[in-house]
Amino acid sequence: TRASPDRAPGGWRGGGGVGENPWAGGWAFFGSWVGRVARGRGAATRALVLLSRWTLREWPIGRLHLMADVDNTASQAVAERAGFTREGVMRSGMLARGVARDHVVFSLLPGEA
Repeated sequence: TRASPDRAPGGWRGGGGVGENPWAGGWAFFGSWVGRVARGRGAATRALVLLSRWTLREWPIGRLHLMADVDNTASQAVAERAGFTREGVMRSGMLARGVARDHVVFSLLPGEA
């Protein structure tokens, strides 16, 4: 995961990372966060496009997987602007603060990047 400090007062711009899921057989996942000072400026979309294209070009995987909480419409919009396909909702897909939450599942395949 990488994070980049903002030179202006206010803190961090954000961070992101990609990891391979060794149990899933050929796919990787993406995760990120955007700090308050960088929201609404296109940083998340640019970062996702760059990292996802690099991953699909450099790693021998067949799928890049992204999940966003059903209430996190900003992250869902970032995924769609970056070219990811919305596949559906995974019920109780991940824990958020110790509570199972539904998550929207997105994917990007090598031929789509």
